[in-house]
Amino acid sequence: MNTLLRYIAIFYSQILGLYPHSFRDEFAEEMKVVFKDSAHEAGVEGLLPLVRFCLRELSGLPVSILREIWH
Repeated sequence: MNTLLRYIAIFYSQILGLYPHSFRDEFAEEMKVVFKDSAHEAGVEGLLPLVRFCLRELSGLPVSILREIWH
């Protein structure tokens, strides 16, 4: 499970690269920490809770990214 969590965190970090540079400078590190901690907590509960967590988090990213680009 640790390997899966590591790859999920790497994937999330790459997606954060889609945010504008100024937003990444201010929030990316905190977002990574919160995501990694939350993913770990979901992973402790099992694979299905981890998948649900990832789908929930990733589904909101496109709207959030576009909002920040337009901001």
